[in-house]
Amino acid sequence: RGAAPGQTSAPRDLEPPAPTTADNYPSADVFEHTEQTFLEEKLLEMVAGPLSEQEAADLCACDVAELCVGAMAGIQELDKVRTIFDASVIGVNDNIRANTDKKTTAPTLYDLLFAWLHLASKDLTLFKSDVSKAHRRIKVLKKHWRYMVAKIKKKFWVNKVGTYGVASAQLYWGRLAAILTRLSYQISEVFLWVLVFVDDFMAVMKESLGELGAATLMLFLTLLGCPISWHKNALGKVNRWLGYMVDISEGSVWLPEEKMTVLRPALARLESGELHTRKEITSLLGKLQWVAKAYPQVSSHLQPLYAWEQKLERKCKPGDLVRFLATLLLSILDTGPCVPLRLQRNTPCYGSSDAGEDDGWVAIGGWFSPSLNPAKAEVLWFSMDVLATPWAQPLLAHTSAKRRIGALELLGTLILFLLAAESLGPSMVDAHLPLTTDNEGNAFSASKRSSKKWPCSALLMELSAQEFHKGVFAQATHVKRSSNTWADQLTHFDFEGFSPEKRRDVSLSWTPSWMILEKLLSFKSDQ
Repeated sequence: RGAAPGQTSAPRDLEPPAPTTADNYPSADVFEHTEQTFLEEKLLEMVAGPLSEQEAADLCACDVAELCVGAMAGIQELDKVRTIFDASVIGVNDNIRANTDKKTTAPTLYDLLFAWLHLASKDLTLFKSDVSKAHRRIKVLKKHWRYMVAKIKKKFWVNKVGTYGVASAQLYWGRLAAILTRLSYQISEVFLWVLVFVDDFMAVMKESLGELGAATLMLFLTLLGCPISWHKNALGKVNRWLGYMVDISEGSVWLPEEKMTVLRPALARLESGELHTRKEITSLLGKLQWVAKAYPQVSSHLQPLYAWEQKLERKCKPGDLVRFLATLLLSILDTGPCVPLRLQRNTPCYGSSDAGEDDGWVAIGGWFSPSLNPAKAEVLWFSMDVLATPWAQPLLAHTSAKRRIGALELLGTLILFLLAAESLGPSMVDAHLPLTTDNEGNAFSASKRSSKKWPCSALLMELSAQEFHKGVFAQATHVKRSSNTWADQLTHFDFEGFSPEKRRDVSLSWTPSWMILEKLLSFKSDQ
């Protein structure tokens, strides 16, 4: 078998099985749109039919047994029904990949944000344009038609052009799209960046040149004969890219409301502890992986949901960790836009915390300072008698004695973060706050933002929620106990050398503004 340009023949011992035939998915029978689409495309010579099986074989110049009838499906999207030819289930895609040594790449959300991040001027606008039936504009050699035969209502249709669901479609359309992108840069300097994802073009331009750039790109594509979906053209600082809403002036991203109307109820069901099937969790995980591209804080907390999915064999209620995750996600998503890509900068602020417990007393202490090597009298500090602090009692009530000290040390890190972030103010958005602890396990869990055990799991999720809402990020690291003497001194209520004027009360006159911890504690109270 010969290889097409850009392809290479695989060794015979590595060849996948020959392509075969498969029945349609149920959705192909439900949607009349599939047949209507073929009738419209027949006028454009993209498809031939309806045919008998023998007529289809004759058209493809092959035997009936050599026809590969793919599994058709219809997927309901926002404004249309998309017809898909599943060439994977019949083995066609495996054969294409085995004989292809190149793969086209496509930009993602982060490529657009990368452009925003590195452009000196943020006075930008976006123009989006969509190519109508992009894959269907690429002709396929007649000898390959046999691998793209569809069957609708006992009649056969032969695809003559690139087909959605066949691996080679994007390979060849992607090359043409790349040529169009490169030519766009040559015809006008108005385009700072031009990105194309499958059939969606996105041009980044200065706002003052936005209308000129949009007109130039549309005229250029039209002159080349590239068919445009005119109703999908959009120009503005706020635009839609790969399903996300993007504000190019701020570099911010959020989810469209129609996506939120699907996610909110799904997460609310999870949070309330309702019964779920494995199929429901798999579907939700797919959506959350997409969400994590816009809200990267989500990624590190998905592990419990993956673990539950693997164990789920029948309808079951979620455990605490999964419910905590749902609460965290709802808190983050309801906040609004996120700026997922920024240049990291460390703050001129350093601190450390510790916790201690002995007969009759339990304490947390910590300090922070804008100086790397401050004198003890210069630091801001706190020392808290845990047993005498009203707001800390619900956490203690649901924490076993065995896990209490580790939880208190992590609570100390959280309090230190809140106080330090408060002292920084809004001017230090996206700052990374270096904090230290002598609990190596907590430092490791905090770096991953992940823990399987109560109450550390709840405290870390609260930390993530606080980070997202405040725009300041805790950079927790481990230090040896011998290097954490000041924080240890404060846990013993020894204030020698510390300035009384720089003390921050975290016991009686201060109540933390928790984002989700109170709700997580209520889950434990209900059990």
